Amino acid sequence: MVRFEDWVPCYNQILRTFHFSREEDEASARLLSRLLPRPRLTVQELNEMLQGKTVYIFGAHEDVEEGIEHILERGIKGVFLAADGACSALRTKGLRPDLIITDLDGRPEDLLYWNNKGVPLVVHAHGDNMESIGTLTPRFTHCMGTTQS
Repeated sequence: MVRFEDWVPCYNQILRTFHFSREEDEASARLLSRLLPRPRLTVQELNEMLQGKTVYIFGAHEDVEEGIEHILERGIKGVFLAADGACSALRTKGLRPDLIITDLDGRPEDLLYWNNKGVPLVVHAHGDNMESIGTLTPRFTHCMGTTQS
């Protein structure tokens, strides 16, 4: 896990480079914290899910379906993580993710589909996703929140 003190210089550079607002990031994080359902996914559960395991991370990339087919054809086993929109490709191809990490930019219906099937979510709050946090987070179960601020 990254210590916040070590992260701050990188985060400050990101804020300057992209003209992001720390105040908006923090407001989004507070909103997410208020709306997260209980019980929440814990760091201990994440450790148990990931530690010592082979982990495959699927990103929302144009070739993601090809990668999924490769996994399915070969019967590869491991822990499958979907980064946001990749959960839609996994759904299309019939491969269940074990965890979805999202800033809620993916298709809401697929995030909700997998979460309703028991797939936990890590929801990332930042300054420009407060509306999605407000509408989607109350509909999730078994998730945790993150923020960069």
